[in-house]
Amino acid sequence: MNNNRPSGGGRGGYRKDGAARKDYRKDTYSKDDTRRGDYRKDTYRKDDTGGDGRRKDTYRKDDSFRKDYRKDTYRKDDTRRGDYRKDTYRKDDTGGDGRRKDTYRKDDSFRKDYRKDTYRKDDSVRKDYRKDHYRKDDAGGDDHRKDTYRKDDSFRKDYRKDTYRKDDSFRKDYRKKDTYRKDDTGGDDHRKDTYRKDDSVRKEYRKDTYRKDTYRKDDTRRNDHRKDRRGKDSGYRKDDARKSDSSISTRQLVQRILTDFDSDPGDPERIADRILARRNIEHRDRRFVFELVYGVLRNRMYLDYVINTFIDGEREPMSDALRRILEIGAYQILFLDRVPDHAAVNEAVNLAKRDLNTAPGAGFINAVLRNVIKNKFSIALPDSQTDLCGRLSIEFSHPKWMVERWLARYGLGDAKRILAFNNERPAVYLRRKMRDISRPQFEFDMRTLCEAGGGYLNLYYKMKKPLEPENLRILQDGFCSVQAPSSGWVVAMLGLRDGERVLDMCGAPGGKATLMAELVGDAGFVTACDSGRWKMKMLAENVAAQSLRNVHLVVCDSVDPPFSGTFDKVLLDAPCSGSGVLQRHPDGRFVRTAEDIDGRVLIQRELLDSAAKLVGYEGILVYSTCSLESEENEHQVKWFLNEHPEFKLDSPPEVIPAMYIDDDNCLRITPYKHNMDGMFAARFKKY
Repeated sequence: MNNNRPSGGGRGGYRKDGAARKDYRKDTYSKDDTRRGDYRKDTYRKDDTGGDGRRKDTYRKDDSFRKDYRKDTYRKDDTRRGDYRKDTYRKDDTGGDGRRKDTYRKDDSFRKDYRKDTYRKDDSVRKDYRKDHYRKDDAGGDDHRKDTYRKDDSFRKDYRKDTYRKDDSFRKDYRKKDTYRKDDTGGDDHRKDTYRKDDSVRKEYRKDTYRKDTYRKDDTRRNDHRKDRRGKDSGYRKDDARKSDSSISTRQLVQRILTDFDSDPGDPERIADRILARRNIEHRDRRFVFELVYGVLRNRMYLDYVINTFIDGEREPMSDALRRILEIGAYQILFLDRVPDHAAVNEAVNLAKRDLNTAPGAGFINAVLRNVIKNKFSIALPDSQTDLCGRLSIEFSHPKWMVERWLARYGLGDAKRILAFNNERPAVYLRRKMRDISRPQFEFDMRTLCEAGGGYLNLYYKMKKPLEPENLRILQDGFCSVQAPSSGWVVAMLGLRDGERVLDMCGAPGGKATLMAELVGDAGFVTACDSGRWKMKMLAENVAAQSLRNVHLVVCDSVDPPFSGTFDKVLLDAPCSGSGVLQRHPDGRFVRTAEDIDGRVLIQRELLDSAAKLVGYEGILVYSTCSLESEENEHQVKWFLNEHPEFKLDSPPEVIPAMYIDDDNCLRITPYKHNMDGMFAARFKKY
């Protein structure tokens, strides 16, 4: 390489030579028909063939050459390419170059080796890119800088930030967010919100492209997703041998719950929780299941009466399974406006077809329910003039013996109010915790979900919306619990003070026990007893949820409790017929009989005898029930005072409103007067 400087090439000058090019420095130019000019800042050339003199970032057009410019431009000719960096040039017909800082040489027989921010180009190799470089080849491939892509039939494109490729023969692999990939077998390989698309499979979207608790389908497996649990066993499962939750309809679950209830009558909520615990279903579907279960139970006698109206008397007795399907369908037609009539019929027919035992009756179900739709506004009930009890019993779905008792005690008007109240959907109340959260904070957090506080010490808030309170974070964190306000007034009868020792003889499920524990504070304590282990489990869960440390649990028979000492105050919330809470527990209509009341009375008296021994001197005993029956309430008060003269009936605390106190100085809350669950309580003081 010749490194000698050409003669006459001093600062700001030039050389004239017929056989050599003119290389210009600052503010110079040449005129020559046969040679090009390579320019630096503020230079130009003129020739006779139409070349233009340009300033910075210009180009010339020539039939034989093309100039492609970047900011600090370059040239292309047939024999060699020029790749330029800032402030570089070459001059020599034979390949010798005069370079300045960061320059290179170019030769047909050698590859180009580059320094900083350069690249090499060769037909036999791929391009490896560094920052801010690209190439153009004859096949049309473009490798661009930031935010660009190339298309090439023979090579995969590897992209940098925010780029992609489209190619018929290759899958698209995406990096950055909001994409995902799918393959033919249904497996999903996810990065953060990433996907791939392929013509042979469906597109499965994540963010903003699915509804809660949805699923994907492909030929080999099904994914059932739960919100915020994707990828976990509890959120979805992939197993060909197991059915997904979507394969079981909500009405099938209702049918199973009613079947279990009929075979072993009990608390329908416990039965429903046991069956639904094995299923991952939406909260909305869960509410619908409870709506159908409790709706059918509240109106079962009326539904059966309507169904029997449209059944041919000559037909053989239908199975219990068919009757349950008809009850579910008829309830939706007669009581649920949000379910279209044709949808209720169609779902009932499909429900029958799912079981081999009921499939032959699908046509029968279709016919009966269509008759119900046709005549639902003209169904004739028994004549009230000839059979008033029978008419009210069918209209309000209460057993006839219960209607007769209430008619005899309350009269027609109040009896009908109680019956109508029991058939309404019960309101849900939250009881605010007295510690750990202030009233203003609680009311601010629940301002959109609850009405203003009321009840005992303004601790009770009625929920505005039909939500499952168990799903509320504030309840899960132990800042409130579910309890009806009438239960709060029973606790108010004790008049608890800080530091007192309290016994709850029938403590499960724990609503009253936890409230008493808050009232007596850390200086006092509450001992809660019950004989049922599953009841005590619920009580223990409630105590733990509210982080109460002053509640002691004892599993025992309260008729013969294992205590030798006495307590300051004792609450006996005795087992009863539950006739005051049939709105919340409609199953009580079918599991109780008139004879059961007599049996309950005997148990209540045994418990009262036991409780009398556990009350200290000048201590307080509160006897309460959730019954409307006089045998379980005022009759028991009279009996106790006769059997235990050391006790006197005491006046209720002043905190209890007078409207809840009857003429005998007892707490009496009735549904038709106070629009709350029926409660009774009497306060005795020991002398």
